[in-house]
Formats: sequence, structure tokens, C-alpha cells
Amino acid sequence: MDARDPNDQKAFQLLHRIWREWGRGFAGLIWLNLAFITIFSAVNGLYAPIIKYIVDQASAGVTDNYWILMVVLIVTFVKAGALLAHKRINVRLFTGISLKMQRALYAKMIAANVAWHGREPPAALAQRIMADVGQVRSALERIVNNAIRDVLMIVAGIASIIYIDWQLSLIAFAIFPIAIWPISTIGRTLRKIGRQTQASIGGVSARLLEGLASIKIAKTYQLEDRLNERSREDLEKLRALEVRAGDHQALIDPMMEVLGGLVIVGVLFFVGWRLEAGQNTLGDFAGFITALLLAGQPLRALGNLAGYVQRGLAATQRIFQILDERVRIVPRPGADPLAVARGEVTFEVATFSYEGDTRPALDNVSLTVPGGTRLALVGRSGAGKSTLFNLIPRLFDPTEGRVLIDGKDISQVALESVRANIALVTQDSILFNDTVGANIAIGARDGRADKVPHEAIERAARAAAAHDFIEALPEGYDTVIGVGGDRLSGGNASACPSRAPS
Repeated sequence: MDARDPNDQKAFQLLHRIWREWGRGFAGLIWLNLAFITIFSAVNGLYAPIIKYIVDQASAGVTDNYWILMVVLIVTFVKAGALLAHKRINVRLFTGISLKMQRALYAKMIAANVAWHGREPPAALAQRIMADVGQVRSALERIVNNAIRDVLMIVAGIASIIYIDWQLSLIAFAIFPIAIWPISTIGRTLRKIGRQTQASIGGVSARLLEGLASIKIAKTYQLEDRLNERSREDLEKLRALEVRAGDHQALIDPMMEVLGGLVIVGVLFFVGWRLEAGQNTLGDFAGFITALLLAGQPLRALGNLAGYVQRGLAATQRIFQILDERVRIVPRPGADPLAVARGEVTFEVATFSYEGDTRPALDNVSLTVPGGTRLALVGRSGAGKSTLFNLIPRLFDPTEGRVLIDGKDISQVALESVRANIALVTQDSILFNDTVGANIAIGARDGRADKVPHEAIERAARAAAAHDFIEALPEGYDTVIGVGGDRLSGGNASACPSRAPS
């Protein structure tokens, strides 16, 4: 990477941030992994001198050096043991890092502003947690497995080459730098395509999920062909990006083959001339070619590494876009809890605008609702009814003005105490893929749904007139209702109570 390239500088910044936020806790595993990689690479570099010795001894008529076979076996077993330890450590290291990333990403999504969730499709967010983190993990694994291991193997191969014949090594060293410019150019292109591909995957996933979630409507209005056509267009665009990335990636291996062939031609010509002059032995030639092949294989792998790393960096940028999203509604440290006496709610010249909208959803609303009263807000769709209610539990904060409960500005008291005093029944039924009982207990005031006694759950169900239909389910309160309650009828799903008394 060229340190002068802003994109490369950003890549280093992203890698440093990954290390700072999630990698430091695995420093011991990282150092242990590096130790086994070093052992593997160093031992691998011994094959070339061993082959040189064997060929030279055979050329001299010495055939009883059986001890060298034992040396080869020892080298092989040490190499295999180091590789096994390296791969097992890898699994623990990168699953641990990716788990931390997924937890941090999900926690930030949960904490994010409700308005932000309105702009981001759930499928696209889920794709970032799974697919984007998977891309980052793959890139990190390849950086360790290929970049570090292969660089060390190249160093070991170069050391063997110089040890056998430093003059021949100059031929190899003169050819390989030629590959740096085209590989770096391909890498930058792959990074750009990687960003486009990851963004496209998120959008495609969201539209596919949308189509599957609306299957009843689609069949009723005979929209199957329309959905199929849209999916074909989306998937074809995604395929085009992947083909473009594959075409660029495919250039690397042939390029390395050509360069490797040029090196071998140069070596064969030079060695042939020196063999005739008696300046080299067959062992020198055999050992040199072996070392060259040992160094060339990881060099080719490094060329292919660029594509994976660029896609990983594109995914990393998308992850940090979420992690860097500013959360506007946060608890105030040390704030007093809200003490509700009358339950009076006041909107004091409240104005609210959604981010990016020029027209306010609420404009200078002043309203007082006495405790113990019932109020119906009537108006056309988009008039701001839902927005007004969303201000009460501080899902949004007014752009201007205040919301008060019993005369207390809810932005100045403990956030958890505000929401603990509010029960919200939404327009749509929100159900989790869990048992009926767990869904009823989910709203326990202390947040410990697993500790809510069955009696309290049943009491809440009876109050909602839902006990009878729950008992009629195959496993009663222990019936798993499926994703979004898809195992229940629409009426039954709506009837499920949202909060059991603590």
C-alpha cells in the first residue's frame, strides 16, 4: 500500500481501530499465533538447503546418509504441528473478534434513534451484523494467514536463495517488483467494487425480505410476477458487480504465472551457463529452484489477498458508519427519577421535524392532558398523531419546546424512570419468536421477564380476554408462536397482551 494514497491511509486507520476496540483483548492469542506462524515459515525454508545437500551427495556417489531422511521427517512433523496449532488458535481468535464486533454493532443498533431506524431497513441492518462482519473476519484471517504467514515464508525462501547462490537471487529480485504496480491498481478497483457490492447486498436483502413478508398481499393482488421481476433485476445487478470483481481478481494469478516463468527462464539460462563453467553444482540448481517455488507460492497468494482485504475494508467502513452514528436520546447521568403522582402530560409549544424534512411534523403544539382522562387525537394520516405520542416515552425529543409529566421536563429526569411509567400499545402487534408466556412477560417493569411468575402471566392474559384461546393452543402458554407470531391468527396475535404485572 502506498502511504501517500488517502484510501490506503484510511485502510490503516480502520485496521488500527479494529485492533484498538476489539483486538487488544486477544493480544495473548495473537502473539502465540505469530510464534507458530514463525516456526512454520522458518522450518518451511529448510527444505531447499536439505534438497541441495541430498542432490550434491548423490552426485558425489554418497548414498548412505540415511540420517538426512530423519531430518526431513522431523522438519515435516514440526511444520505440521505448528500449522495445526496456528489454525486452532485462528478459530478462537477470529470467532472471538467477530463476536465482539457483532455484539457492539447490535448494541449500537438497539441504542440508535428511532428516526434512524426509520431510514434503515431491518434486513439491511441484519446483513451488516452477519455478512459485513463475516467479510471483515475473512479479511482479518487472510491478513494473518496470508499476509503474515506468506511474508515470513517469502523471507525464509529468500534467505535460502541467498544462502545457495546470491548472484542467482538477483535475477528473481529484479522481476518481482514489476508486479507491485498492477496488483496495487487492481486492489484499489476491487475496494471500490467491494463497497458497491456490500451496499447492493443490503438493499437486495431488504427488498427480498419485503416481498416474502408481504406474500399474502402479493398473492391476493396477483403480484407474484412483479416481485419475481424485481428480484431478477436486483440479483442480476448484484451478479454483474461480482463478475466485475471476479474478472479483476482473475488477472492476478496469470500475471504471477508470467512473472514466475520469466524468473525460471532467467535462472535456467544463468545456471546452465555456470554449470558448463563448473561454477555451480546440480544441488545448487535443485535447491535454488525449490527455494524459488517455496517463495513464489506465497507471493501468488499475496496477490490474491488484495481482493479479500478490499472487500473486508469496504465492509468495515459500513460497520463503523453505524457505530459512529450519534445517539441523540441518552440517559442523563445522575438525573433524578420521575415521580408520577397525577399522571398529567403537557406539551409545551412542542415542535418536531424529522431529520431531512423541511416541513415540521408538529408545529407549536401546546396541550395538557390531565391524569386519569382519556383523549382521542383525530386527524388525517401524517397529521402528527403518532409523532405526538412518541414524544411521551422520549422515542423522539422535540426540536423546540418541552414535554412534561406532572410538571417535570422528561428530558431532565432519568430516562428509564420515564419509560417505566408508560405502557404503549402500538398500531401493529409486535411479537417475538418465543413462547406465548414469554411474550406476555416481556414487558415486566424490572426487565426480568424470565422471573415473572406464571400466575402473573395468566392474570394478564385473563385481563386481556386472551386466556381461553391461549389454553386452546397445542402447548398452551408454552406454545412457540413463530417469527412475528406467524403461527397465530391475526386476531389472536393482536389479542396477545403486551405487559404482565410485576
